This record gives sequence, C-alpha cells and structure tokens, in this order.
Amino acid sequence: MNASENKVYEKLPGKGAIVSLGLLRVLAYYCDDHLLLVISESSYKENYKRFYFKDVQAFLTRKTKTYTVVNVVMSIIMLFLFLFGVLATVSRTRELLFLIVPFFLAVATIEILNLLGGPSCEVLIQTAVQREKLGNISNLKTADKNMAILLPLIRASQGGSAPPAFNPTEAVGENIPPADT
Repeated sequence: MNASENKVYEKLPGKGAIVSLGLLRVLAYYCDDHLLLVISESSYKENYKRFYFKDVQAFLTRKTKTYTVVNVVMSIIMLFLFLFGVLATVSRTRELLFLIVPFFLAVATIEILNLLGGPSCEVLIQTAVQREKLGNISNLKTADKNMAILLPLIRASQGGSAPPAFNPTEAVGENIPPADT
C-alpha cells in the first residue's frame, strides 16, 4: 500500500467504554468511505469491524434505563449517607463524619456526572448482513453528534441528497422497544 492509499481516520465522539469490569473498550473512527469499530479486550487483543457507508441501511437508536437506574440508586445511597451523618452528629460520634463525608461527595459526583450526561441510549448500525452495537455511544447527546457526522457521509456515499436533520429525542422509542439495560 503506498502513501496515497492510506486512509486518514478521525475519532467519533464518545467515551468508548462498555462497562464490563473495564475489560472491553469500543472506539469508533471514520474516514471518507467507511466506519471502523475497534474493540479492545483487556488491552492485549483488538478486533476491527468495518462498515462501508454504501452498505449502511439504518441506525437504530433507543433509550435505555441506565440513566434512571443510576440516578435512583445514587439518590438512595446519598440519602442513607446523609441520614447516617445526621445520626453520627446527634450521637456525638463526629469521627464517623470523616468516613461519611468523602463517600457522600463521591456518590454526589457520580450523580452529577450522570445528570450532566443526559438520558442514556444504545445505537445499532444495520447493514444487509448484520446489526452491531456502536459501543462508543452511551447517551443521546453523543448519538446526535455522531449522526451529524455520519449521515452526510453515508448520504454522499449512497448518492442521495442532503439528509433531513437528525433529532435523536424524536427518533427514540417510536417503533423500537426500550432496551433492558
């Protein structure tokens, strides 16, 4: 392969992590004619999946319950830590506050980051032969950014006109049941 045939890849927005004890990481890159998924397992094995834009039939976006579940669980933990802190103060065992306050702040930080990330979702890319989850996308904001980049490239590759504006909040859940995660 000579230098003129080398593809210049750009990374798509997204954290690129699938929670599996940190053992699986998915990153997505694109160039002028295809999308490349890089799936890293335990930092020593990588798999590559290439999706040519001319073969893409659809992107399926659906909300997941992760956002709500994390918010509820973190709120309950914060409530228990707060009540435990009040009891420690009332019972004059304020030394326990040195243990409670850092945990409370850590849980509050996770809660705030989850709230700032927005509603969670999963996005699948569909071709004639497969449907694959894009693991770099975990919320609707990131899905919107990815679609704004990919849809014009796909439309140009397939010879179509400019795509309609993509709004993931309108597209989510219309005919697709929510995911169980």
